[in-house]
Amino acid sequence: MNVRSRRLSTVAAALTAAALLAACGVLPDGGAAGDEAPSGRGGSAAGDPPVTLAPQLQDCGTGGEDQLTLADTDLTRATWDLPEGFEVTGGYYEDNPVEENILDLWVAKPVGTVPTLNVLDVVSYDGLQWTEGGEECGAVPLSAVSDRLAHYRQVIGAVPLDDPELTEVGGYPAMRQSLEVSKYSYEGYWLFSTTQLLHIYCQWTDPAYEEIITDGCAELIASVEVDAPVS
Repeated sequence: MNVRSRRLSTVAAALTAAALLAACGVLPDGGAAGDEAPSGRGGSAAGDPPVTLAPQLQDCGTGGEDQLTLADTDLTRATWDLPEGFEVTGGYYEDNPVEENILDLWVAKPVGTVPTLNVLDVVSYDGLQWTEGGEECGAVPLSAVSDRLAHYRQVIGAVPLDDPELTEVGGYPAMRQSLEVSKYSYEGYWLFSTTQLLHIYCQWTDPAYEEIITDGCAELIASVEVDAPVS
């Protein structure tokens, strides 16, 4: 089955630079934290005339490799396809939220008899606050992103399985990294905006289930579509 999913009830966005990462997990409803469950564009050429910034932007700087651009993108309009061989499932909740306000949670599992922790997850959050010019400038220092993601790792207790890398989801830059927590490993994707986070992750409990989950994850990520930035 390959059907277009419902839209997420969130506003989120994209990353444009590399940084360290962390993630979260989901639990079946009724579970406890110890139960067996998902334990989670710019610049000017030389010779161009100087640019005069609006007063509220004069402290933003000119961007560059030390800044992370936060795209103003409405991910409530994001859609994706249910990967072939998977089915949407209920009865899960996010047991390790990395931000306070979860807007939506979507979970799919392989068709057939597979242990509960082997699932694909899409979680949306709002309420993020960037203290170093995010909302005014649409960009933040990479050090601020690194600090935020280090906090996520600490909250989750995640161990990296590979190095973070810049990738693309729905036409926007995003970060990808494989991590491990106490009950499963997962491949995670993170997209940020000034106030929102969209987190997509695909988790497996045993190497026997890794291929089916990562194949489904690749299909899920490739199918994501995101509307144009908010004007």
